[in-house]
Amino acid sequence: MNTTRNLVTLGAIALLMGVTLDAKAVTASAQIYVNISRHITMINVADLSFGDISVNNTAGSVMINADGSRQVNGGVTLGGNGMFQPARFVIEGAPNISFVLSFPDLVEMTDGQGNTIRVDKFNTNTPLEGLVGSSGTQELNLGGRLNLDANQPTGAYSGTVNVELEYR
Repeated sequence: MNTTRNLVTLGAIALLMGVTLDAKAVTASAQIYVNISRHITMINVADLSFGDISVNNTAGSVMINADGSRQVNGGVTLGGNGMFQPARFVIEGAPNISFVLSFPDLVEMTDGQGNTIRVDKFNTNTPLEGLVGSSGTQELNLGGRLNLDANQPTGAYSGTVNVELEYR
């Protein structure tokens, strides 16, 4: 208590005598950096198509591979007409930047009449965790397996598969 009183008294005397107490200020600087990468885009340039097929009284499947090949199993017969192909996407972004792909395990296609066909076993020509090419572009092919029931109703079936891509 006496120490506090003495300090206050000394401070008051110093002010009365015109003595100023100099407070020293210091300044430090830091640089600011940012790296703005090219925005990533993915454009669909071709849809996944299984072509013209028919199925008898035995269930079957058609597999479209990312390399464009097609295999048939079970009671499926390939038609002579109709183009088949994997879906194709073009990815554009910063060169050599890593990305992660994701897509659903299963998609249902419908014919608008209440009939459905399941597509699963999606496959790609690039790893699910990959790199955008050194040119800033990467082609992505997506295939899948079409699963047909025995005596699948005829019709034009369609559906949508959403492919998600994000920078890592």
